[in-house]
Amino acid sequence: MLSRRRTGTVVAPTAAPSGAAVGIRAQAREFVERARAAGLGEAEVLDLVRGALMAGD
Repeated sequence: MLSRRRTGTVVAPTAAPSGAAVGIRAQAREFVERARAAGLGEAEVLDLVRGALMAGD
């Protein structure tokens, strides 16, 4: 069996998030904090997010 190793892989730096992305990330953190404070588990929080995405409003 012949195996070849990959050499010279370059990982480029990612661009800094835009102002909107930073604000939305902060809102997401706040949402998670409130959901946990309300006693919701991770699966329930994800269900809420998925439902919001599927609503498409």
